[in-house]
Amino acid sequence: MKKAMIFCAGFGTRMKFLSEILPKALLPVLNIPLLDYIIFQLETLGFQDVMINIHHLGPLIQKHVKTRNWNINIHFSDEKEILGTGGGLKKVECFFENEKNFLVINSDCLSDFQFEEALCEQQKAKAHATLFIQKKQAGYSGLTLSSSSTIQNFDQGDFMFCGIHILTPEIFSYLDLKPSCIIQTGYKRMLEAGKKTQGFELKTTWYDFGTLELYRHHQFKILSQLSQEKMILRTQKRFFPGLHEFQDNIWFQSVNTQEINSNLKLNAPIFMGEKVFLGENCEIGPFAILGGKCRLGQDTKVHHSILFPKIKIQEHETISHQILG
Repeated sequence: MKKAMIFCAGFGTRMKFLSEILPKALLPVLNIPLLDYIIFQLETLGFQDVMINIHHLGPLIQKHVKTRNWNINIHFSDEKEILGTGGGLKKVECFFENEKNFLVINSDCLSDFQFEEALCEQQKAKAHATLFIQKKQAGYSGLTLSSSSTIQNFDQGDFMFCGIHILTPEIFSYLDLKPSCIIQTGYKRMLEAGKKTQGFELKTTWYDFGTLELYRHHQFKILSQLSQEKMILRTQKRFFPGLHEFQDNIWFQSVNTQEINSNLKLNAPIFMGEKVFLGENCEIGPFAILGGKCRLGQDTKVHHSILFPKIKIQEHETISHQILG
């Protein structure tokens, strides 16, 4: 398998004020955009070409991708009218011409998913689509799985879809080139036609960053166990080779630890970007993520908060349970 697609065209309305400054795909997770994690993952898996559909703030995505030195070919599908997951995939049908299988993934979720194992299972089962799934959580739509892992319906059940699929070109026969959802059009039509769609249960962690609350919650969860997050650490090392654990669960992307003031109070877990300036008597953490080149005045306190790059905090301020972008 050589080709993949990343869905990046959405408005990101559930991200509230953050979607006004950045498309969801470029929102930073521990100071690296979501999109970079996914492209690097595809690059590591050996993919050669990736298609990215864009709409909301699309030029920012194109500009960002050009700043990276990827060993994978990046293509863009610019949707003048947003087409959803169904129409968006149908629009690039020619891109996947002659491909036996291809991968499609949402840009707002991260997982060290078992790609090779899932592909092998799909080929054995002769399925036209494989959806990565896990046990249903509150707030997500359910789906039903048979004892042989075949998906029986998308309306209810004990499992949920995780936004990662391995497909065959058969899917294009069931999609419309108009705004539509791949589940409501493609998959439900395939089931009605008797085309086999199977579920593959994730055995690794999966993080959804699709809402503002999930964006905050899952970053803090990752930070609290960062030493165990292999995929996250691989990507961090790709872009920040100087990443190191200064103290237990206090991470610096490349800060010279000799510059840390002796009167600075650090409460783990903390993740600090490059060239952060910390004034006298600052108290950082717990659960503080500071973007690169942030500047904090003296007597500043930051906890349970995420600061995007270049944020400036005046002296004597307390930042608590906030996202500053």
